[in-house]
This record gives sequence, C-alpha cells and structure tokens, in this order.
Amino acid sequence: MFEKKELIEERTKLVADIHTLAKSVNTRDGIWKSEEQEHFDKLDKRQEELRVKIENAERSERAFGLTLSPPTKGEVRTQHTTWADKRNAVAAFLLRGRRQQKQGLIDSANRVGLDLRNDFLEINLRSGLSTALTPDAGETIPTLTIMPEFDEALLAFSGTRQVADVQRLEQGEKRRYFSVDNTGNSASIVGENVALTTADPTFNHKDVSIYSWKTACFPVSIELTQDTRFDLLGYLSRALGEQIARGQEPKFISGNGTGTFNGVIASGTSALTSASATAITYGEYNDLQAALDPGYSNPVWFMHQASVAKIKGMVDDSNRPLWNISLSAISGVDSFLGSPIQVCNSMDKMTASKKAVAYGSFKHYKILDVGGLQVRVLNERYIDQGAIGVVAFMRTGANLLNAKAVQYITQHA
Repeated sequence: MFEKKELIEERTKLVADIHTLAKSVNTRDGIWKSEEQEHFDKLDKRQEELRVKIENAERSERAFGLTLSPPTKGEVRTQHTTWADKRNAVAAFLLRGRRQQKQGLIDSANRVGLDLRNDFLEINLRSGLSTALTPDAGETIPTLTIMPEFDEALLAFSGTRQVADVQRLEQGEKRRYFSVDNTGNSASIVGENVALTTADPTFNHKDVSIYSWKTACFPVSIELTQDTRFDLLGYLSRALGEQIARGQEPKFISGNGTGTFNGVIASGTSALTSASATAITYGEYNDLQAALDPGYSNPVWFMHQASVAKIKGMVDDSNRPLWNISLSAISGVDSFLGSPIQVCNSMDKMTASKKAVAYGSFKHYKILDVGGLQVRVLNERYIDQGAIGVVAFMRTGANLLNAKAVQYITQHA
C-alpha cells in the first residue's frame, strides 16, 4: 500500500511537469522544439509505466480484499457506469464552473472516474479517453471511448487514409525506413571457368517526420451540452475528425516535405504527359496503367470526383461505357480497367500542367499517427454567445517510401 502511494506521488509530479511543459509551449508559440518534444516523450513514457504499476497494485489489493481508507488525495474510484453516465461526464467537463452544471452531471463524472479539475482531455488512439492531471489530481482510470467515430470522420474526409498504410505510434521521434532496389540486376548463363561479375543493389532510406496539427476552435452551445438526447461525444468526434482531415489531406497529396508531409503525388513518378490540357484519353489511361510494374500489388486509381465523372462519360468503339459498375453486394467497388477507383477531392482537376490522375500501390505511402487526440475546452472565449470553445491537437507524419509505386499523368500545359 505504501508502494502504491509513492507511485501515485511520483506519477502526479511527472504529470504536473508534463502539464507545465505543454502550457509553456502553448503560451509561447505552440511550436514544439526537438528537445522539448524529446523531454515530453520521456516524461510521458515514465508516467505510463507508473500508471501500469499502480493498476497492478490496485488489482493486487482487490485480490486480497485490501482497500486504502481514506482514499489517497485526488484518487478517483470508478463504479458501474452506463453510456448516459459517460455522455453526461463529458457535459460536466464542458460546463465546469458554470451555473448550468447540474449535480447529476457531476455525479456521472465521479462514477466514470473523470476528474473535473483537469485542464484538458486526452483521448488515446488505442485505449480510449484518459485525463491529463493537475499537480494534485491523483490517479484516474480511463473509461470513455470516442475514437471510433473520430477515426470514421478522418476516413470519410480523407481519401488518402483509405488506401495508405496508416500506423499508430506511442512516441513521435522521426522514423527512418530503409529500402533496396535490385531490379536492375539479373542472373545470366555463364560458361565454364568464367569469372563472376559484380553488381550492387541500390540502398536508400526515407524519413517520416512528425508534425503537430491543431483544429480551428469552434463553439458548442450550452444548450447542446445540456441536452442529453443528442450524442455530444459523437458530434465532437466527427467535427474534430473532419477538421483535422481537411487540413491534412492536401498535404498528403502535394506536401513538399519542408515543414510538412512529403505528399504521395509530389513524391511519386510522372509516367506521361497528356495530349490535352483538360482531358485524358483511353489510350493514355492504358499507358499510365502499363507504367506501373506489375510487381506492385493491389493498385488503385486515385483522382478527383470531377475526373471520375469524365471517365463515366467515356465509351469504347461499340458505344459501351468503360466504367464498370460493381454488381457485387460484397465489395460494392466500381472499377476502371480492372482496378478500383479511390476518390480524393484534394487531387487536381484536369487543367493545364496539373497532376490530375494517379495509379499505383498506395500502401507504400506511410501515415504515422502519434499518441492521442488532445481536446481542450475554452470556457470564456464564446461566453457572450452562450457557448464554450473546443479545440483539438493531433500529431501525424507521412511519406512515400517508394516513388515507383505511384505513377501519375501530368496534364499538357
């Protein structure tokens, strides 16, 4: 029991340091320096280790019928909860310090273990919602989960995420991926006693740097937070996911790698230039498809919905549409020249010199999401509107590991 108390005290101090560091960065300019990020990651890793040890100590106490009485200062013990409790707990957090905050909402927050003294909610992409603690807040247990709807919103507004290789990481240091290109070498028939020739494969590497993203601050009416008939968690999840996706998606496409992502099209390979500035012919689509080595599996077409509309209007010499409508209730995916089409409205339309259509294996485009989504509530910003402000932060990096895996057409100038 004494060991648990010491663990809680150490973790409380670490979390206080994390809070102080984050507040210092946000007060300054919101941009994390590399040494600050490294220090933050070390503190967070240690507090997570302590959290696991504390949970194990609590399990051991329960197994032997032991309890701490009275509870450690700031300790929050959870009870059996319902979805309404979870929804009301978030409403209580949003209404802190206001007359509209009813005792029933506070009771729900206590039941789910949500400490209302915290400055912000931290939603972990893997384990649900946890709370960043103030210096004397003690130990809490994460119980709320809103990430599924947040992820759905990210996918709905990000065509790139639907076809890329998306991974989630615990820490945000730069990742380096190595590759080797041996396609230029092949074996040959040799005669007896003929000396061996030498050939070197081409080794390369690509780095994926992590960048911090912040949503625009948007108001949530007090009426909405009070009306439990509405799914407040779902509303916030979708709104925040949409904002982040709309900000990240253009950089997934055309980012130049300087202070932002390396875009999948900007890092891809130009296969050909179209004859027209505003159209692509059937033959050019064939040429683009042929430019991709068949060794790249599961290729897809990647284009703006306006480009898809042009394909739907194309016919062959017998006046049959080239667009293949899916008749499968299982896949439900329409295709063109045997490959599915992924719509991404951050792609260029067919105008002069633009990169309007791509074809390739987009699993070679790596998207790394780090840690969790942080949600911060601004209680005073929209007070004259009878609302509170909500803003979120997320850390993501992306890069195309193999330029040959994605080919694109450049429109004629």
